[in-house]
Amino acid sequence: MRIFGFVIIAISIILTIMSSFFGWGLGKTLKGLIDTASLICVLGPVLGGCLVAYGSEWGAAFKPRPNREEAAIAVGVYKLAVRMSIGSGFMGAAFGVIAMLQSMGGIVWI
Repeated sequence: MRIFGFVIIAISIILTIMSSFFGWGLGKTLKGLIDTASLICVLGPVLGGCLVAYGSEWGAAFKPRPNREEAAIAVGVYKLAVRMSIGSGFMGAAFGVIAMLQSMGGIVWI
């Protein structure tokens, strides 16, 4: 599962870079409200980072009635997801601003 986390992180960053800088269209959802590249940039590293840090124990965060040990793991997963979402949210917002300026004609790529 940890290797799968690294793969998710790498693929999400590559998709975001290809879409934002090289014009590889991933499309817009909800009539342009959500930039798909930014969404992938935010969710990919958070999910991948949780898989890297907790591996197969990551599923304990979704159990309806965890025991004490599983509850401690779930709290760790949630805290890690919060920390990682701040950084990946900043990156996603930056890529969203780049996409917005490109559509306005504010950035000219040479």
